[in-house]
Parts: sequence; C-alpha cells; structure tokens
Amino acid sequence: MNGSLSLSVAKALDPQLNEFDRSLVTLSERNANASGVHAKALLEDIAQLSRRIVGSSVKSRHRFSATRAYAQLVFERLAELRESHLGDCQRLGVFIERRFKPTVRYCAATEQRLEQLAMSIANLGDLLQARVQVEMEDQNAEILRSLNARADAQVKIQRAVEGLSIIAITYYLINLFKLVYSGLHTLGADLSAREALLGMAPPVLLIMLLIMLRIRKAKNH
Repeated sequence: MNGSLSLSVAKALDPQLNEFDRSLVTLSERNANASGVHAKALLEDIAQLSRRIVGSSVKSRHRFSATRAYAQLVFERLAELRESHLGDCQRLGVFIERRFKPTVRYCAATEQRLEQLAMSIANLGDLLQARVQVEMEDQNAEILRSLNARADAQVKIQRAVEGLSIIAITYYLINLFKLVYSGLHTLGADLSAREALLGMAPPVLLIMLLIMLRIRKAKNH
C-alpha cells in the first residue's frame, strides 16, 4: 500500500522533472551567453527554478523516505522466511520482489533525480554569482586604473605649474633687483654689475628656497 502511494507520487512528479530539466538546460545556455547586464534577471530565474525544485523535493521526501523504510522492512521479513522451492510453485518472496522492487527503484530514481536537479541548479547559481563577482572585480580594477591615471596626470600638471611658477617668480625677482640696481646706480652708488650680482644672489636664492618650501608644504597638506 505504501509503495503504491509513493509510486503515484513519483509518476505525478515525472512531468515536472522533465520540465525542470528543460528549464535547467535553457538557464545553462543563457548563463553561457549572457552578459553582465542580464545577470540579475538570470539570477532571479535560477532562484525561481530552485524554489520549485526544492518545493517538490520537500513535498515528496517524506513519502520516498517511508517507502525506503517499508521496503527494507519487507525484504528483511522475506529473508527471515527462508523459503524453499515447492514443486513448480513460485515462492512468495520472489512474487513480492518482482512486483515491489520496480516500485522501490522507480521511487528511488525519482528522488535521486530531484536531488541531482537541486544540486545542478545550486551549482549554476554559484557559477553565475562567481562570474558576476569576477566581472565586478574587473570593473573595479578598471576604475582604479582610471583613477591612478588621473592622479598621475594631476601630479604632472601640478609639477608643470610649480615649475612655471618658479620661473615666473625668478623672472620677477631678477627684474626687481635690476630695478634696485638701476636705482642705486642712479643715486650714485659705485657698484659694478658683478658686485651687484653677487650681492643680489643670496637674497634671490633665499627667497626661491622659501617659495619652494611653501609649495612643498602646501602639496603635502
């Protein structure tokens, strides 16, 4: 009786399992050809199929478990009978085994098929998530490379601006000291160009050093 009930459950599951197989094949093909843009929709479809498979497994698990336990009990009792041949009469154990074993095997095969489907859909989901993770890491790496390139460009621009600033300040200081020298010469100061240059060099260098230190300090902040 128990075996007959399980057999009806297994036969009722057969069309669903065929549908699950076809859906799994379709999802596998989509996973092989899908881009990252469609990964979310594909993941939702995989999760939906997984829920259906798990639901069918949960509904039939107790029936198949009961069939296994019942079959084990029946075969143990048949073994305890220790039947012997009696003419051309078929033994009771042989009669029961020939009619009951196919049912037990069919139920076991159906249960195993459900387990394999559940494992396959879980592996497919893990594979998709791993692929999406790799794509995200590649995108993040590309963003980091872009940011590094921008940072390098900004550093080069900043150095160029600093160099131009130093050149401009140097030019301004030279002109300023030329004006000072011209003013002193007009006032009657007896200074040669060489003496004026030697006198102006230390202040110019000191001012340039202070400017460079301030630029470096501002850059570090």
